[in-house]
Amino acid sequence: MRPVTTFRDQLGAATTALEAAGVASPRVDAEWLLAGLLGVGRVTVRLDPAGAVPELLAERYGDAVRRRARREPLQRILGWEEFRGLRVRLTDAVLVPRPETEALVEWALALLPAPGGRRLRAVDLGTGSGCIACALAAERPDLDVVAIDVSPAAAAVARENAIALGLAAQVSVAGKHGATPFVMPAPKDTEQVAVEISARGYKEWRGTVGPDHAGHFVVSAVLERE
Repeated sequence: MRPVTTFRDQLGAATTALEAAGVASPRVDAEWLLAGLLGVGRVTVRLDPAGAVPELLAERYGDAVRRRARREPLQRILGWEEFRGLRVRLTDAVLVPRPETEALVEWALALLPAPGGRRLRAVDLGTGSGCIACALAAERPDLDVVAIDVSPAAAAVARENAIALGLAAQVSVAGKHGATPFVMPAPKDTEQVAVEISARGYKEWRGTVGPDHAGHFVVSAVLERE
């Protein structure tokens, strides 16, 4: 049986290992990794430094520290990221939101008309985790967002996030295969649809689209390869 270690021991060893690996914030990351495994806030792990760490937890913590030392993103190890006040679930199927992604949300919000008694619509192409779509919907209750991703696995993560955050009524998620156009119910009048593309490798596109003869918006040929 391995000797019993304390939270102080584990955090100290993890901090040393991450510092040696060149991680920029070794102590903070060590605390977040342990907090994530315990399901508590980062400050909580400091409250009982002399507490004994169960062997299974120590093993899992060691694995997490080694992953971080290999420069795997902290958010991917934890399985979530805080994004504009929302806790967004992450998996290997999606990218980790970057700080500039929040700036992109600010930009999109600035483009939207002021609330005025009618519902607005936006399309998020390459939605990934759905963080942008969910943030827009959370901050603009008058906005409906269609979130689309070519990856079924990524679309599933975005859908789960929308449900978990209570935004499923505003955020609808779809996957795309091949060149089939995306079809969504159309409002009565032609409206401006702001399309935000969050996937790399595509150019930004915005335009006015209106209902087709069948009474649907058809969003096709939206993406232009760089």
